[in-house]
This record gives sequence, structure tokens and C-alpha cells, in this order.
Amino acid sequence: MSQQPVDIDKAPEFSQRIKAEDIPNGGKTYKLSADEAQRAALADRLDLAALDRLEGTVTLRPLAGGPIIIATGDFAADFAQRCVVTLDPLPGTLSERFAVEFGPPEPESLDETEREFTLEDPDPPEEFVDGMIDLGELLTQQLALGLDPHPRKPGVDLDQVLDAAPAGRADAVERDAPTGPFAALAQLKKKGE
Repeated sequence: MSQQPVDIDKAPEFSQRIKAEDIPNGGKTYKLSADEAQRAALADRLDLAALDRLEGTVTLRPLAGGPIIIATGDFAADFAQRCVVTLDPLPGTLSERFAVEFGPPEPESLDETEREFTLEDPDPPEEFVDGMIDLGELLTQQLALGLDPHPRKPGVDLDQVLDAAPAGRADAVERDAPTGPFAALAQLKKKGE
């Protein structure tokens, strides 16, 4: 899956930014639904064959005693990924719940190299960008996390495709060809014999 990084100077394809300071103490709930153009742009970004639906509900609530905002919610998506073997579209559906913490950026005086982390440490909060939380981007990231990184059509494996490939095709793969870092050297040695 070739996910492209988000350009901070450019709004993401599906954006709904909320000012962190405007969130009431009791919290607030937002409903989101990507329109057709947004879904097409997201499908391109996430390398999907199609994205027919992306919608969700997010509740933002400040945690007592600090500047941390917790975002809880759920999303649902209907999409099609491409099989990594045949490239055929594979329909899929995701429906998941999530909880993500957001907070202000760390002071720049803290040196990353001087910090010590362990596996038991909680993940740091996601940072506000210009004092905002982007709910559309939050749903997009949750969708990206839930996608199968190597979708495969049921019952299809690479050996079947290689066996079906006509001999002599320019794009055919030699099955017994050496692989790895020394594969090219092995081919050169074979030619020199």
C-alpha cells in the first residue's frame, strides 16, 4: 500500500478542523461523511480501487486538569482494495471504534535524544496542528490502520499465477531464479560459465 504523507500546508482531502480551545468542558459530538469527490481523492491516496462510503461520529472531550483532548468515536467504510496477486478489486467493509488523545505540541526545548522510552510507556498524544484537531483526517487515519496491507483474493496464490503465465513473456517471472542481495551476482556468474 503506498500511502502518501500529508502536506501540512495543504488541507487533507477530507478535512473538518475543530479549534481545541472551542471544545466545551462537557464535550461535543460531531458527525462526518465524506462526499464523492473527497472519497475519490482518499481512494487515490490510500491506493484503493474504490471508496464508496466513509462516515463516522467523533466526540471530543477535554480531560480534567490539563490541555489534553480525548477523541472517541466510530467509523464505517465501504471500499475495494486490489488483490496483490491478480490486481482484481476486492470489496471490503470496516466498522470500528477508536480513542485517540490530542495535546499541544511539546516544547522545543525538550531534546528527542535525551528522552528515554520503554515499551510500557503510553503513546504520547497526537499534537494539535495550529491549535486544531482535524476530524476528517482522524477518520482517514483510522481507516488506513484498519486496511489489510496485503489483500489477497480467496483461493489465489502467487504460484498459480506464475504457473499460468505464458513462457517467454517479457514480464514473466523465473520461478527458480535466485533472490536476495546476491541474485544479480549469481546471474552474472551463470552467464560467464
